[in-house]
Amino acid sequence: MKRAIIVTDLGLGDQGKGTTVDFLTRQHDVSAIIRTNGGAQALHHIVTPDGIVHGFSQFGSGTLMSNPPLTIHGPMMLCSPEHLLYESEQLAALGVSTPLSRVVIDKRAIISTPWHRAGNWLREIARGDGHHGTCGFGIGETMQDLLDGAPMLHADDLLDAMRTSRIVAEIRRYKIEQYQHLIEQLCTYSSPAAQQAIKVLDSKQTLWDFLQSCATLRRSVRILSTAQIAHELSELSGTVLFEGAQGVLLDEWYGFHPHTTWSTTTSKNPLQYLSDLEFNGSIERLGLLRAYASRHGAGPLMTYDPELTKQLPEAFNREDGWAGEFRCGWFDAITGRYSLRATGGVDGLVLTCLDRVADMPTVKYAVAYKYRGVADLDELCQYFDFDGERIVDIRLPECEDLTRQARLTELLQECTPLYAEVPPSKLVSAIAAELCVRVQIVSQGPTSADKHYVT
Repeated sequence: MKRAIIVTDLGLGDQGKGTTVDFLTRQHDVSAIIRTNGGAQALHHIVTPDGIVHGFSQFGSGTLMSNPPLTIHGPMMLCSPEHLLYESEQLAALGVSTPLSRVVIDKRAIISTPWHRAGNWLREIARGDGHHGTCGFGIGETMQDLLDGAPMLHADDLLDAMRTSRIVAEIRRYKIEQYQHLIEQLCTYSSPAAQQAIKVLDSKQTLWDFLQSCATLRRSVRILSTAQIAHELSELSGTVLFEGAQGVLLDEWYGFHPHTTWSTTTSKNPLQYLSDLEFNGSIERLGLLRAYASRHGAGPLMTYDPELTKQLPEAFNREDGWAGEFRCGWFDAITGRYSLRATGGVDGLVLTCLDRVADMPTVKYAVAYKYRGVADLDELCQYFDFDGERIVDIRLPECEDLTRQARLTELLQECTPLYAEVPPSKLVSAIAAELCVRVQIVSQGPTSADKHYVT
């Protein structure tokens, strides 16, 4: 019987998925890492014990091993040919032998293109001050087109050069027509991003370069059916890791709309794919959280603290791109419990970045909210559970309802956290008690050597 471990970010992204997958790969006999959602925007940084730094985007975050496991793109992973090829060059420079030979793509996987990225930029620019937040990689744009029945490229299409060329031409034409009105409005706009988006949409060089990337991918990686992947995994020994992207609080249906991702970030995709693969081994689910809250980009961060943000400068999350400002706040047990219910629970927690708060005299964590707005109690009880006047939990939506989630976002921004306080040495046990989940792994630094199982 084989073993599968599902790694799920319970926060707003950036909780340490890459470094945790790297640690698990070194701890276990891992045969494959399956990327199950997101795309090139999911940058998972790792630092090896000897100081090598790499941000994994299209490869599994355990690929810097001497004998790296397979990277498998599942059917809901958005593959970007250009980014996959660029990352393979980076990994080769770091000493990974023939990285692309270790990549398998499910035939159903979605291919994201430069025209989706350009559309993403134009859509966000057009929002002005009402921006939703984006990483600028066209993930939402690709998923919107998929839902709209627009021309779409799948990994299976890459196997046929003529079909690839035809579909890519259709995608390019569709996006130019879709955004013609914005192109006309923004053609003299001073924003470099707007000008770059217009150039990408119009450039024949972009078309040629993308088709070349598709051709290279067709020659270099294996594109297999789910049944073929299942057979291949059955021939391998060891653990299969599922590496998610983003975080549960950014989920397309459970996140705080509209500041969310167009992706299912819970364990739903990995569990469905395990079923598709007819996997019959043991399944372990690990939920990741930092020792404090964080958010990269627009949207609510309930426990945001400007002073804490200054104290905890970020090593890898830059603020000069599309994602924008990186903010920090104190640990939030209310959103933690909400994430756990949204993903269907976990078998254990991974707490990261404990070293960042270890030298503080005390650390705070939110145990409840106080509502300071004007909504009546009947409405509030549709969204929150109360203990007296304190909000102690956020209710899950009963169905996929973005209007409901948008109202929840408005209500949350009228809430003030209520804190408990402990010395840093007591934080792990305090979080475990608040979330009613055992902490299995703690991380006290950026490398795999800084992590250990809790006995």
